[in-house]
Amino acid sequence: MAHLKSSKKRERRTKRRTKINNQWRTKIQELKKKIRRLDEGKEIEESPTELMETAQKTLDKAAQKGVIHKNKAARLKSRWSKKLQK
Repeated sequence: MAHLKSSKKRERRTKRRTKINNQWRTKIQELKKKIRRLDEGKEIEESPTELMETAQKTLDKAAQKGVIHKNKAARLKSRWSKKLQK
């Protein structure tokens, strides 16, 4: 338990940021599942081009906010676009 005022504030901030970061990670995981389903040949609601557009936007924003590294975002975009081009 924090005792100093600044430590208490830091705890509150960490909890808030953790919640936001987890939301972004969940979005990325959902996209990963959709791409995997599409790669396996299963039907999804979105077309592959729409899915890739939303994936690129999501990954770029997550990298911009510091949730994931920018190189990881680039790597995932590259891998996912290769899968969707098949």
